[in-house]
Amino acid sequence: MRKEILKVDHLKKYFPIKSGIWNRTVTNIKAVDNISFTVHEGETVGIVGESGCGKSTVARTILQLEQPTAGNIYFEGKNLCLLRKKELRRKRKEMQMIFQHPHSSLNPRQRLKDILYEAMSIQKVVPKARKNEQVHALLQKVGLQPHQQERYPHELSGGEKQRVAIARALAVQPKLIICDEIVSSLDISRQAQILHLLKKLQQDFNLTYLFISHDLEVVRYISDRVIVMYVGQIVEMATTQSLFESPMHPYTHALLSAIPTPHPKAKRKRLLLKGEVPSPVEPPSGCRFHPRCPFATETCKKVAPTLQGTKDVEQNHLVACHYGEDIARNRSSFF
Repeated sequence: MRKEILKVDHLKKYFPIKSGIWNRTVTNIKAVDNISFTVHEGETVGIVGESGCGKSTVARTILQLEQPTAGNIYFEGKNLCLLRKKELRRKRKEMQMIFQHPHSSLNPRQRLKDILYEAMSIQKVVPKARKNEQVHALLQKVGLQPHQQERYPHELSGGEKQRVAIARALAVQPKLIICDEIVSSLDISRQAQILHLLKKLQQDFNLTYLFISHDLEVVRYISDRVIVMYVGQIVEMATTQSLFESPMHPYTHALLSAIPTPHPKAKRKRLLLKGEVPSPVEPPSGCRFHPRCPFATETCKKVAPTLQGTKDVEQNHLVACHYGEDIARNRSSFF
C-alpha cells in the first residue's frame, strides 16, 4: 500500500461576519465544516462540487494560506498547523499550488526565466551555476522551447501561461501539487494537452495531485479517487470507477446525470434538483442536502448523517446519507 502523504483531520474554516460600531463577530461563513480525508503518495485525488462548496478554501487551508478554524493537517506525518513560520516556509517547497488564472499568478514584469529563477532562489533548490540549465530543462518538460524564456507572460497564450505556472511549481521539486481549476479557462483541446502533461509529469517525478474542478469529465480522466463536496462538507468519497458507475448520494447522482452525452440520440435519466444551494452562513439542520433531495425524510431534516461505508459496495466507498445502503441495494428504484 502506498504511503500516506497528506491527512486532513476534522478540518474547519469559518470566515467571521462582523457588524456594528465595535466590529463584533455576529455570525460565521462555514466555508469548510468538519471534513477529513487522506491522500497517498503518487495518486491523484479529485475534489468536485458546485461553486461555493468550499473546494478552493480546502486547498488554501492545506497550504496554510488560510489558517484553519479547527482541525489538523498532516503532511508526511508533520502537523502543518503547529509549525513555526521558518519551518513552514521550508516545508512549502514540497507543497505547491497551481492557480486557476495563470495571468493573475504570474508577474507581468518578469520574463519567464526570472519567474523560474525566483522560485529556485527562494527555496535554494538549485546551485546558481546550474540555474540556466535547469530553466531550459523545466521549459522542455512542460512543452515550451528554451528561447521562450526571454518572453513576458502577456506574449504567451493561455495554455502556454499555464505551462509556465506548472514549470514554476516543478522548479522547487515538490511532492504534492494542488491544482485549483487549472484547465477551466482553456478550450477543450488545450485542456486535453494540459491533462496529458500532468499525467506524464506525475510518472516522471512521482508527484501527488489534489485536483480541484467543477468539470466531472476532467476529474474522471485524471483522478484515482474523487471527493464530492456540498456546502462545506463531504457527501461522498470513492474510487473514480466506483463513484461514476455506482453513485450512492442523490447529489452525486444529480451531478453525474447533468453531464452532456456526446451522442445526440442517447438518453440519460436526469435527477433534477429543486431550489438553490443553501447559504453556508445558515446551513440547513440535519443533512444539508435535504431541502433539495427528492428522497428526504424527517430523519434527514433532524439528524446529520456521517460519512461511512456500506455493506453492499467496496470498502473505500463512503457516503454521508442515511439511506446509502438502501440506495446501494435498490438503485433502480431510487434512480
